[in-house]
Amino acid sequence: MTRVTLKGSARAAMAGSRILAPADPTERLEVSVLVRRRALPALQARVAALAAGDRSGGFLSREDFARLHGADAADLAAVRKFAAEHGLAVVQEHAARRTVVLSGTVAQFNGALSVQLQHCATAEGTYRGRTGEILLPAELDGIVVAILGLDDRPQAKPHIRFRSTAGSAPLAGAAAPVSFNPTQVASLYGFPSATGDG
Repeated sequence: MTRVTLKGSARAAMAGSRILAPADPTERLEVSVLVRRRALPALQARVAALAAGDRSGGFLSREDFARLHGADAADLAAVRKFAAEHGLAVVQEHAARRTVVLSGTVAQFNGALSVQLQHCATAEGTYRGRTGEILLPAELDGIVVAILGLDDRPQAKPHIRFRSTAGSAPLAGAAAPVSFNPTQVASLYGFPSATGDG
């Protein structure tokens, strides 16, 4: 079977991490497969027109957007076929989100995507990760744009800072520093209050 590299799928080890062991081949996981958007050039032209201030095209409803720019049924079928060939279960399929969620074991995903999942450690903790690229069957080339969930390394770090009460005095004439909670920030910007039903 001819395999092709999924563009943008290369992963390097996290700085300071070390491999502990191969991931348990029987561990079950869910992975999201994102497929290409329908009519991408038309969407890009629409976005460019809106960015330039041209509102003559009007706005699309969610339903119209999904119909025009969601996943093509043939692309979703190709992912379902791939899943069946590798013993992976389709847990969820959503054309508007262009996503198919697949479930299977580490061993099944290793074989299906030509990866080697490992358990790794950093100073902050452990994670399941991989290095290198994902390889797909040639039939999915250009159809699949991303595969998410194989690697569960931390993706973000909190950047919240609290005002310190200790330290140097403020500059002459400067206002005293003030901290705000999220509700206060929302009110400053006039955000609508949450209704609790969404």
